[in-house]
Amino acid sequence: MTPPSSPAPNTRPPCTVPLPPPPGPARAGRPLLPSFPADPGRVWLVGAHGGAGCTTIYMSARDLYADAGRALPVSTDPARAVCVVLCARGTGRGLQSLRELLAWWQAGGMGATRLLGVAVTAPCRRTPHALRRGADLVGSAAPALWRLPWIAGLELDAFPDAWPAAYRRMREGVGQAAGRVWAAGPEHAREDGGTTYIGAHARPTDRPPAQPPAAADDGKDQG
Repeated sequence: MTPPSSPAPNTRPPCTVPLPPPPGPARAGRPLLPSFPADPGRVWLVGAHGGAGCTTIYMSARDLYADAGRALPVSTDPARAVCVVLCARGTGRGLQSLRELLAWWQAGGMGATRLLGVAVTAPCRRTPHALRRGADLVGSAAPALWRLPWIAGLELDAFPDAWPAAYRRMREGVGQAAGRVWAAGPEHAREDGGTTYIGAHARPTDRPPAQPPAAADDGKDQG
């Protein structure tokens, strides 16, 4: 069997087909996460699994994010929706956990909580192509995908003083998306239903086009 040809460097083909149901219990009537009342004035980072990178992302922009861990925040104000970003490590198991949460979201399991997108953190300096491609495929079911690089020494040292550019671009994109939701109220929704790909060198757009733009690959997975 001839393996499929690799895509051109720094490109990602559009993937907008909804995810098929995963083998797990991803149904709207069977919660995959416990819920808790939350402040709708922050963007909450929700981990698809342990070690999903929520704390690291939170530390990159503490004025915007809040860390929900493995739980679903629900707004304490019925007039304002809580915005969340699902986070996962870009491993096989991490992507599978993210896939199950996205299927649950598609089934209506997150209720009025608004999903802005997903953030996938590279598990190593040079992530295998199959895992990078897997992140794109799984993330195509979300409103936006942010791919974040691996940070050397994070397990032993303090958080960096200078964050990789991908974290700054994620903050810009999340801030824009959350601002639209907060300005329009809980019924705000994207009209095109597509996915915006935002990589380490891609710039977020204020309004995504009907066809997703090519994702910039973060190459060495190190910003």
